Amino acid sequence: MKKRIIIAAVLVMLCGCSDKRTEITGEEHLCETSSAVTAEDISQEREKDYSYTIENGEAYIGKYVGEDTEVLIPENLGGCPVTGVNKRAFMSSGAVSITFPSGVKSIDGFRAPSAEVIHLPSGISELSYSALSYCAKLREIYIEDGGRYRVENGAVLTADGSGLVFLPPKMQGECFEVPDGVRWIADGACRGNCFTEIILPKSVERIGDSAFAYSDIKSITLNEGLLYIGEGAFSVCRRLTELYLPDSVESVGYGFADDNVKIEAYAEAEGLSYLNELDDVTYRNETLLQAAMRKGVKEQKNFIKNNNFWDHEIKFRIIFTDINGDDFPEMLSYPYGMGCKSFDVYYYSVETDSWLRSGSFDSDEGLCYYTAIYRDRKNDSCFQLQLAEGDYTIAEYAVKTMWNESGMFKEYVGYSSLFFPVGHHGSDGFVSYYRIGDRFETVVYSPEEFNSQKPWIDFRNMAEEYFSDCELLSEIDIADYFDMLSSTDDMVIYDGEFADKPNVTQKQEYDLTRPERKVIGEIGEQTIYEDDTALYIYDEELSYDDFRLLSQLPGLTALDIKKEGCVDLSGIELLKGLKRLNLYCDEYTNTQYLSQLSELEWFMVNAVPDMSFISDMDSVRVLEIYNTDDMPEDIFTPAYDMKGLEYLIVSKWNNNMTEEQEKNFMNKRPDVKLCFYKIG
Repeated sequence: MKKRIIIAAVLVMLCGCSDKRTEITGEEHLCETSSAVTAEDISQEREKDYSYTIENGEAYIGKYVGEDTEVLIPENLGGCPVTGVNKRAFMSSGAVSITFPSGVKSIDGFRAPSAEVIHLPSGISELSYSALSYCAKLREIYIEDGGRYRVENGAVLTADGSGLVFLPPKMQGECFEVPDGVRWIADGACRGNCFTEIILPKSVERIGDSAFAYSDIKSITLNEGLLYIGEGAFSVCRRLTELYLPDSVESVGYGFADDNVKIEAYAEAEGLSYLNELDDVTYRNETLLQAAMRKGVKEQKNFIKNNNFWDHEIKFRIIFTDINGDDFPEMLSYPYGMGCKSFDVYYYSVETDSWLRSGSFDSDEGLCYYTAIYRDRKNDSCFQLQLAEGDYTIAEYAVKTMWNESGMFKEYVGYSSLFFPVGHHGSDGFVSYYRIGDRFETVVYSPEEFNSQKPWIDFRNMAEEYFSDCELLSEIDIADYFDMLSSTDDMVIYDGEFADKPNVTQKQEYDLTRPERKVIGEIGEQTIYEDDTALYIYDEELSYDDFRLLSQLPGLTALDIKKEGCVDLSGIELLKGLKRLNLYCDEYTNTQYLSQLSELEWFMVNAVPDMSFISDMDSVRVLEIYNTDDMPEDIFTPAYDMKGLEYLIVSKWNNNMTEEQEKNFMNKRPDVKLCFYKIG
């Protein structure tokens, strides 16, 4: 059974007798076989300065209660060797010098706020900064020879001299030279020191975390051969203003120096990527390529940092790839990550030493998956084309981007409808249409095709066909990078190898200035241009002359008319090339002319009580009737006679066809597929 004795003894000599009496608390235990502590074991004066316990024949000091400023901790207490000292034993003491007995093997977190000198035995087996970090006034430390540690130049080293373990924080002097042969400096080893200059020998390879943090150093000479600098190694060194990293440094830890410290580093060190986040870094031997890519990444990080994206942590993505064939990369930036709503293309300007945006798709439409630059041979102007898929609704968009005196000009040259599932659950496929310029095509995809990249590929092919008369100068099929982006968490991806500077002989400059467009007239306040291929006319009183004006547009394929009240459709028959028509009005007159639109494929119409005019629209393949609530039960009956009808879309966002209407329609037109909702 363990026996413990707590001794707070006063040894008394009575009547010249040699007998001693010990006041004992708890179970009695003696190191020797005798039942009393003899005078030879410990003197009365030394015994009274300590509160201690004895366990398994070893004394452990709980507290020093003496008043000496120079304390020599006894080798034995209570007849047992002292092997441990509580870390708070000298917390309230005014001891300036403390000497530990030989039986103490380790100390950790030792708190002696008044201690200036500490003597340690050779048997200390573990020693680190944390062992004496609370001895704020410590200026000297001594360790007996023959153990795992030794003292040189006032610093604690490992016995072989390869590691610097601890430097007293109040050690005197202006300059400290780390002893030659030291290869590593331990975590926190020189933390809070008072030296203004530190010189490292050529042997140092590694500086640990917080090694010199909170120090007074104004300058430190880092040696060639140094490989690693730990996290916070020079943090909160208020007087340190610059730091030269030798060519040999391969990596640094986060926050190794404060942000205001000027850093000079070697450009080729791949492990120094953290430096790119700092504001004042100079790189030696840096090529134009390295400088440009470093600058580009930093600009994108700052963009994210300086914009509050709803308090969410945003992961930006960058791809460096050569687009214009000058052997130098352009920068593809996804500031929101992979599934971004914004996609930007930048090129590097040597003249301005900056990245300039050559184009972007930053509207609400969604994910850009293709971008290209074309030259229009008719007027020798260039434009950027981008294809994107909506993120809120599954629909395609084609945007032509140019610039004029007012800035960026974007023209929607193409789009698709939302995809409509065929049948109640889309198990029969999905129907939509693609329109780019005057090209129009109804498309139907199986569920497997719909969930693949085929819609993107088809839309891109249609764009290429439409712009086949233009010269394709450069293109980026972003879809090619999606697998790459999804297969790695890297924020920056390098696609290919690049030259150190642009190949000027191959570089192509593109003038994306928008040429003047020919105006052919106006409808209300809306200007009509000769090259318009799709128009949205809102709240205008349309006349026959207006439709005649629109008939002068050779590429007009899509028309939306929205008006509260009645619209006179006389003259609409002049629009011979119309492929898609959307009428969102309260009433219509002269609807008989609609049947003369022989090329019309998609017809969307706001329901009116009398829908008989649709029965003769035999060219229509897809019919959408919306807002059928409160309409007559036979609202869909005229569609029975539409000879070319293939698909009937019966609602905008919910089901407006009753079960009885559906049953009747399918009995009459089993060949027509019903689409009950939009994907959105």
